[in-house]
Amino acid sequence: MRGAEAGSGRSVMTPREELRALADAVLEETITAEEMDRLAALLRNDPDAQSYYLAYLDLEAGLHLEMRGGAGAMPATRRRRRAGPRLALAAAAALLLAGLGYAVLRPESAPALLSRVHQATWTGRLTPIAGAALPLGIYTLSAGVAEVRFSGGVTAIVEGPSGFEVGGPLRLVLRSGQVVCRAAPGTKGFTVATSKADILDLGTEFGVRVGDADRTEVQVYEGEVVTSFKEIPGERRLRGGEALDVDAAPRDIPFRPYRFMRTLPGPDDPRGRGKHPYNLSRYDQVHLVPAPAGVVIDGTLSDWDLSGRFSTSCEPPYEAYALEGAMMFDARGLYLGGHVGDPHPMRSRISPELPREVYGMGGCVAFRISTDRKMGWPVRGRHADLRKGQPAVPEDTSGKLAFLALWYYEPDRKPCLHVRYGMDLHGTTVNPAGYRGSFRKDDDGQGYTFEYFIPWEILHAADDPPRGGDVLGAMCLVHWS
Repeated sequence: MRGAEAGSGRSVMTPREELRALADAVLEETITAEEMDRLAALLRNDPDAQSYYLAYLDLEAGLHLEMRGGAGAMPATRRRRRAGPRLALAAAAALLLAGLGYAVLRPESAPALLSRVHQATWTGRLTPIAGAALPLGIYTLSAGVAEVRFSGGVTAIVEGPSGFEVGGPLRLVLRSGQVVCRAAPGTKGFTVATSKADILDLGTEFGVRVGDADRTEVQVYEGEVVTSFKEIPGERRLRGGEALDVDAAPRDIPFRPYRFMRTLPGPDDPRGRGKHPYNLSRYDQVHLVPAPAGVVIDGTLSDWDLSGRFSTSCEPPYEAYALEGAMMFDARGLYLGGHVGDPHPMRSRISPELPREVYGMGGCVAFRISTDRKMGWPVRGRHADLRKGQPAVPEDTSGKLAFLALWYYEPDRKPCLHVRYGMDLHGTTVNPAGYRGSFRKDDDGQGYTFEYFIPWEILHAADDPPRGGDVLGAMCLVHWS
């Protein structure tokens, strides 16, 4: 901080104080041409100043959006002064900062705000930055994630590559890619439009994807939407846990919780990849060892060779949630076992008879493993959600790439197995013939041991089972209840 200027009796502003004063002038529409040049000079090549300026505008925009959302009248905190016609016109359109390569709009002049971004790359005519208000127009997010807050009370998470149009405070047109929309309590009437359908929000959280040939997928997480079809007569109401594919004709598709990105990653958000990483690999290799003769599947692992075991746990203060696992093999099949630290063990009430693929949601141990030595490591396969319209490769649909969910159905006291194949997750089967499983709860109730034998036939490898020296792709993770 600087002190008073000698002999003048005037206080000299710090650069930060001057920046705030100029930001106030932008918001009040009183900034002069000279002040505009000074603002550009303060922001140019100074990331800290740019971050402060955008955060200040974001705060003002947030207050404005809350007021529009029905929070009630608030007393004015500043005296608004009338600017000259030339300056008022400039502020109402955009304050263009020379040399910085971006435009910042007054929050009041646009129906939406780009509140946050994560590794976002924009192409096309409109290339906004975090903190900027978004006018009506078309935006192309070529990579990354963007959070858009509409003044009508809806927050949209757009994942690139996506093309979308801000059509008003209650309207988004999705041209390609995907978006998840979450309405504030009491908000209704927001619409996502595609070339195939209009999706009307009735107070909910839902995702929309536009894929190949403009095919539209709609999935509802909470609440309800009305999907009106454009190429055929009719509409469909979708409720939480339901999903629909709209192409030549609408058809139901499985609800998949992780079909869409629902939260913008942030440095302090445990759901983001900042200070609290998730789905982070702990090992680059794990050894599968030959199984001893006469292994009994009883949930104890007392007859296992545990020389290849691996262990991992969640970050503090959640280190009680942990896994110690092991894998073995013989000529007949694959053995999977381990111990899971879980303060609420073996409580899943997800029945294997359910028609939807939600079997792991009550708590499970999941493995993805390749039995094809030709794939090697890393496996190149990708789910359709990640291919972003690119053509599939053989690994994407290979029946020798299996996804296994192991869980204990508490009402029937039954160890269950859910199997899907390929990165496209085809060929779903539940509790196939031939597998054996066992769970055993810890005496203190703070975890459980699991043990499974899965024949090579289930893993589509009976004709050429893996053998010693093979390098295979595999992963393991735990879903806690």
